[in-house]
Amino acid sequence: MRTYKFIGFFGGFLISSIIDTTLGELNEWAIVGAALVVASLETTSNFFYTTITRRSNNALQSSYFKNLIIILNSVKVGIIYGLIVDAFKLGS
Repeated sequence: MRTYKFIGFFGGFLISSIIDTTLGELNEWAIVGAALVVASLETTSNFFYTTITRRSNNALQSSYFKNLIIILNSVKVGIIYGLIVDAFKLGS
């Protein structure tokens, strides 16, 4: 499971690089694209943390589903980390 979390994290890092490059080329749609990225990350966080709170009520009985949402959270963290690293690269 730990390997999948690393793969998800670095996959999210790659996705953030793709998102950042694409939004940089589309000057007119940069604000709308950034808003969509933030909204999708917040939706993913909401889904993850509401599912984790339901876990205490035994709603997550399938280990496959539990692993899938943990990997999805790792991808989300990788995207956020990649966007922060790109912002530091642009700032220096």
